[in-house]
Amino acid sequence: MRPWLKPTIAKGWLILALCLGLLGLFSVHKTIIEVPPHPRYAEQLEAARLMERALSSIKDAKIKHGLPINQDEDPNQTGLIGEMFTTITTSSGNLEAKRTGTSPPAFAALMVRLFDQAGLTRRGHGSDRSQWVVSRLDHRNPGRL
Repeated sequence: MRPWLKPTIAKGWLILALCLGLLGLFSVHKTIIEVPPHPRYAEQLEAARLMERALSSIKDAKIKHGLPINQDEDPNQTGLIGEMFTTITTSSGNLEAKRTGTSPPAFAALMVRLFDQAGLTRRGHGSDRSQWVVSRLDHRNPGRL
């Protein structure tokens, strides 16, 4: 150390501060809570993968038939959000809501979680106790179909 420069912090205090900092980091590391996966995580993953395949099929069909996919209105390139005004469009709808419904594959996984929270279970076709889900769907939010 140069004799004309005097340290402003004593080495002992610096070492103590370093030790306290390391102790704090260690305690934070030990208190981090690991969240277990959702009980129906496998079904959520299955739904998300199914939606990805469906979106891919729709996009491929649009490309095959020469229908444009608007990058500005459909940034996820799903092919589900079409032209704003055409001969068959009845209203423009809310673009943000459409994007939410077409956010691949998060919405499909979310629906599995919401069905679970509602107490719905997945049963085979031959089950005695069927569970019915009624949903109002329309053309304005095609990703929710």
